[in-house]
This record gives sequence, C-alpha cells and structure tokens, in this order.
Amino acid sequence: MDDSIRAYRVVVSQVRLRAKRRGINGILARCLAVAVLTVADQEGAPRHPDAIDPIDATDATDAIDAIDAMDAHWYAVYTRSRHEKMVGTKLSDKGVEVFLPLRKVLRRWKDRRKEIQLPLFSSYVFVRIPLAQRIPVLQTPGVVHILSDKRGPVSVPEEQIESIQKLVESGLRYDPYPYLHEGMRVSVVRGPLRGVEGILIEKRRKHLLVLSVDLIQQSAALQVDVSDTDVG
Repeated sequence: MDDSIRAYRVVVSQVRLRAKRRGINGILARCLAVAVLTVADQEGAPRHPDAIDPIDATDATDAIDAIDAMDAHWYAVYTRSRHEKMVGTKLSDKGVEVFLPLRKVLRRWKDRRKEIQLPLFSSYVFVRIPLAQRIPVLQTPGVVHILSDKRGPVSVPEEQIESIQKLVESGLRYDPYPYLHEGMRVSVVRGPLRGVEGILIEKRRKHLLVLSVDLIQQSAALQVDVSDTDVG
C-alpha cells in the first residue's frame, strides 16, 4: 500500500475516534475533509494524491481543534441569580472559553469598607464555543439556558464582546447603564478604548460612552472626553 494512502487512513481513523469521544458528530464530515488535507506528519512527507495545500494541522487532534476554533462563536449563558462566578469557574474547569465582565463596587459596613467585584451584567456569562459543544455548558450547575430564538442559540456579535473586553481591561471606571440601542454612534480615537464604538450621550454636563450587548439588552457606561471620540 502506498505510504500516502496509509497515512491518510491513519489520520481518518484518528479523527473518527477523537470526534466520537468528544461528541462532535455534527462536524465529523468537515473533520474528515481536513484529514484529507492533513496527512503529512512533517514537511516533505508523502501526502494523499487528492490533497491540495495542507493547512497547518498535522494530526487528528490539531485538526479537530482547528475546526472547533473556526466554528466557535460567543453565546450568552443565563445563570441562576448570584451564580455567575461559580458558573464561570466550572465552565473554565471544563476547558470552555469564558468571559465574565466584572465591576468594582465599594461596600460599606459599620466598621469597615471593602472593594468587591460584582458581575457587570447580572445573571449572564459569555462563552465562546462551537454550537455542537453546547450540551456540556447546559449541564453545568447554575446554568439556566443559552439565549436562543426559534431557530436555536443566538450568537453575540464578536465586536460587542470585544468592546466590553476592552472596557474591562482598560482600568477605567464603568457601571451598568439602562440599555440603549439608538443614539449618536461614535468611535473612540485615543486612549485605552481606541477603536471601541458606542453611543455618546450628555448627562449632567458630562459625556458618557454607552456600550451595549443587544442580545441581552444591557449596557455599560463610562465618562469620556468628547474630544477623544469621533462620529461614526
């Protein structure tokens, strides 16, 4: 048997086994297609005659991981009240990519004050997964459901997640804000939020930039210098 044919069959067998173990039957066909292109164990090794330019994934495990990455989208997971952090930890332990935006709040007691972190959006955690891997998410204690419509789970636009991630990483002070969908849209042109787009409003002689996640109809806001923004 030709070495390239033998290598092809080995990879196909490995892909089938990996897919079955991970319960990714929905994308098995695409995994096999990747396997056809990925039969070389190293540069210059023989390839299947039907293979074209192979992608950079030289074994079955990498092939499935590559497919997962291409199919992954952000979804909003609704949790039981005050279970956001627990759910986020359990999902991370399962190897799920999780985004739980937090905000700093100063709590006062009679004898002391302490800064604590609370979820920015109550009862919501965001996960980036291929849709075929939603079952382990739904089976996580504290999870109620993934936001969906009649056709199934609805993904959150990547740019909205990225905007909130930049906000959290900026070190600036921000707070929840009533949901806004329409208004003067601007983009930030300077500072740690450069490139972020949101709605600019004026309140009490201050300018606020409001960032929204439309799917969950919740927003966050922070004070900005209007000169650091440009009308989008």
